[in-house]
Amino acid sequence: MALRQTGYVIASAAALALGLNACAPQQAAAPAAPAAAPVSFDGTYVGTIAVSGTGAGIPRGGCDTTPNIVLKVSGNSFTYRQDHPAAKTNSPTFGTVTYTARIAQDGRISGTSDYSGSIRGQVANGQMSGIMDGAVCVYTFSAQKQ
Repeated sequence: MALRQTGYVIASAAALALGLNACAPQQAAAPAAPAAAPVSFDGTYVGTIAVSGTGAGIPRGGCDTTPNIVLKVSGNSFTYRQDHPAAKTNSPTFGTVTYTARIAQDGRISGTSDYSGSIRGQVANGQMSGIMDGAVCVYTFSAQKQ
């Protein structure tokens, strides 16, 4: 019986120690680093666009477009409708190309056009620049946030 009481006393003392340990102040976990706030590039960008290249056999004049560009960014994306007056005369279907682009959190611009083209570039410090690579014409653009 004494052995049984001794075992009971030891078990009770161990349980009490564990219980008291649970009541002891615990070290708080290190706070999680705050999540980076999403970057917004929204706003109106005004600048210029110019022909920088053409496909084989395409006269440069066939790629002419209005040299002024206004890009309205909302939700870090924008759509740009590019008119080609010379192309409209010959083919109204190809007279306007629409580019749809998205701006990533690091400022990279990427997108496509409705005629197998692409747009790529960068936004930094309120300045946007890049390349619009159309089906037969290539353009460089640069715009400043207003």
